[in-house]
Amino acid sequence: MLPESAVITPPQQYCVGTPQSSYDSVRTISWTFAIDVDGLFAADQQFRTMISQLQTSAQDANDARHLIELQLASCVPHAAEDLKKLENSALDTVKLLELLRVAISTYAWAVQKVRDNFRSIREDARKAGLTVSECGESAFIHLSEQQCDSYSALFSSLSQRCAWTKNNLESANYQFATDLSEIDTSNIERILGSLVKRFRDKFLPPQGYHAEWKMPKYIQGLVNDGVKTFHGAYLFNKNAIFSPNENYVHLNSWRRFIERGKLSNWKPTRGRHVHQARHGPKVPEGAKPGRLAQNSGEVTQAIHVDGEASSILKNVSKLESGAKLLGGGVAIAGGGLSALESYQSDTYHHPGMGEGTKIARAGIKGIATAGLGYAGATYGAQIGAALGAPLGPLGIVAGGLIGGVLGGWMGSSAGDTVATLFNDKALAS
Repeated sequence: MLPESAVITPPQQYCVGTPQSSYDSVRTISWTFAIDVDGLFAADQQFRTMISQLQTSAQDANDARHLIELQLASCVPHAAEDLKKLENSALDTVKLLELLRVAISTYAWAVQKVRDNFRSIREDARKAGLTVSECGESAFIHLSEQQCDSYSALFSSLSQRCAWTKNNLESANYQFATDLSEIDTSNIERILGSLVKRFRDKFLPPQGYHAEWKMPKYIQGLVNDGVKTFHGAYLFNKNAIFSPNENYVHLNSWRRFIERGKLSNWKPTRGRHVHQARHGPKVPEGAKPGRLAQNSGEVTQAIHVDGEASSILKNVSKLESGAKLLGGGVAIAGGGLSALESYQSDTYHHPGMGEGTKIARAGIKGIATAGLGYAGATYGAQIGAALGAPLGPLGIVAGGLIGGVLGGWMGSSAGDTVATLFNDKALAS
């Protein structure tokens, strides 16, 4: 049980002014701020005290162990081992408490600035003659119909300041939650958590912080995956087989492997619009139509599609090309989001860092994560599709989806690591 001195009692909320529902306002600015900033700073000091006491306990256990080891008795090894465990336990607790203290302290300084900005907005509104009702640190600012002509510009300025401050509060909450999630987490847990998040973001709509920024990428992924799934299902339904063009025989083994994962190289073999047309070397005796001659390694036959089936495949191919082109634009937007998050993280964790340095670090982070992430997703999808080719068109679709997610995750993680190492070495201040 914690001592009474360690219990932080939240301050009593005092409400001033008429309840906001009683005002006949044309426009209203409002915010809710229920964070006990002073309590966070008090917690920081209490953590420092606990850390100091635990460090003293660890040192005492260390001194006692050395004294015990000088004795001659059968119980000495066991006693020394127990004291060593006690020392290590205290030091491990110190590490966790220090990480938690730093996270709380950083959050406290960030939200203190937010609180001060809200207070400044409230006081500026009150000095200008606007009606303000408040409850604790939360407040409403009202613009009546009679004040519209005189105070409209001021009210718009206050509204913009309020919006920026709310955004800073949301960013601080997000960074604080991220810092807490990384405390006492092993590298394996972080890797698995990041991978699970990648799959979740792929198939579930974005939620939470910056959800609106992530929505274009999610929609583009749905369109791209939907078109590929339709293409694969159509070819599966038409009993499609692998039938590339005549240039296939001139490719190296790696390119042949990749070509098998392209749906454009798979042709239907049934339906009233399908007919066969020979090209290239003569079909060896016993070779199956539309397949590769096993004894020569060359394409011996192609399947050509006419009419309705041809139109469907052409339209699907156009949609796939458009989705791929759109994916490049979305990757650039994703790089912009990575840069924004880098800038906000530096603003939160390094408040004394210069604007130029933060912008440079953000640019490097955005370019690295977007570039390597897009490259990883592209090549990962190609390799995954090729690996799934033995299962037919549906195997290509499934392999492409999984490979794209894994490749994108590996690429963006590598880009983030490289950018972080470079920024910490070259742009640390």
